[in-house]
Amino acid sequence: MNVLNAAAKLQDVVVQPGPDDSISKLAFNPVADFLAVGSWDNQVRIYEVNSNTGQVQPKAAVQHDAPALGLSWSKDGTKLLTCSADKSAKILDLQTGSPATQIAAHDGPISCVKWLEVGGQQVAVTAGWDKMVKYWDMRTPNPIAQVQAPERVFGTADRQICLVDLKNPGTIKSTKESPLKMQTRVITAFPSGDGYAVGSVEGRVAIQSNFSFKCHRGDPVANASIRGQTDTAVYAVNAIEFNRAHGTFVTAGSDGTLSFWDKDQRTRLKTYNTKDLNNGDPNQKIPPTPIVDASFSKDSNLLA
Repeated sequence: MNVLNAAAKLQDVVVQPGPDDSISKLAFNPVADFLAVGSWDNQVRIYEVNSNTGQVQPKAAVQHDAPALGLSWSKDGTKLLTCSADKSAKILDLQTGSPATQIAAHDGPISCVKWLEVGGQQVAVTAGWDKMVKYWDMRTPNPIAQVQAPERVFGTADRQICLVDLKNPGTIKSTKESPLKMQTRVITAFPSGDGYAVGSVEGRVAIQSNFSFKCHRGDPVANASIRGQTDTAVYAVNAIEFNRAHGTFVTAGSDGTLSFWDKDQRTRLKTYNTKDLNNGDPNQKIPPTPIVDASFSKDSNLLA
């Protein structure tokens, strides 16, 4: 796991000590210099990040009984929500320093968790493999509203995209089919809230239903079974993260690369290949590691 610095004169930083297993999710705090990292080792770790150098220092951790699958910072940056395959979601209050407490439960693994404002109130929203989306105000043990999704909520279960009006959170307003032909891997709302980008396992991104483009694909190679035919390696788009300062976005792929895009100009701005990221070593026959997530810091000068 690296922290990339936008200032060319400064070196990128490898986060140490890192998780003991693969990373599932990460997110920078929206107002403070903290980075939260979820892992398959059942923990969510919080690091304090120097915004000038990118140097990191462990700050706190949340322990689950199964892999940590999701996390989300509150708007004021003082609280962190986490969720896990242990069917629970927890909240950590950085101001009190108290251990994380459970605030939600599902009948299956919880794949994602988010802070949302519903009716002027900050609530936690959880979604999981039990096909349920639940809303919690964290003062009661039962959800204040819930809605059943058409399939398990973990991205690749189906190509359906459900839209919910937060004025009526217990009802699906509309359901659309993804504009991409293959299974959905990630969907991310625009910072303005008036649209979304969706990525799939086929190495393609769609900007709502306006247009789509190919990305995270390898060089053509000869087909071993059909003479004269070549095939192109196709890799999943695992993350789409918008830069709030510039309106651009980055995609992270299973090919171990990062690409930066301008959706308004419909152009690619820059790509960090596996060599740029020191990801893998072809000389030692070490393949690159898939990049499963990405996050910009509060002032957009760091990318994890």
